[in-house]
Amino acid sequence: MTHPATNLSIPVSATSSIPLVLSDHLYSDLFVERQAAIYRLALMLSGKPEVAEEITAEVFARVLPKWRRGEVSDPVLYLRRAVINEVRSRHRRRVNERHAIGTIKAQTSRALAALRALMEEQL
Repeated sequence: MTHPATNLSIPVSATSSIPLVLSDHLYSDLFVERQAAIYRLALMLSGKPEVAEEITAEVFARVLPKWRRGEVSDPVLYLRRAVINEVRSRHRRRVNERHAIGTIKAQTSRALAALRALMEEQL
């Protein structure tokens, strides 16, 4: 696509007729307008300001490629859903990590008990 005022070639996304430059500008505007609300949602769901900041940044970064491909019809709703999904994923990851740590601790305790028993037999 050619910019009408400059006759310069402007890259256009594969599935959208919106030039990427314009698309990125609109996304930047969306970020400025909605970042605080998305952060508040992330904070409400996570309970921690630093986690909410990470989630907000992650969500805006992950949605941008979809935005460029024209896959986001309702950006506010899409961003909100992405926040909820990210919070759930982090929670699931934390639960799995705790389970894994508990398993490792139990296995370590059994191994140490077996070593103690072996040492006592050898004495």
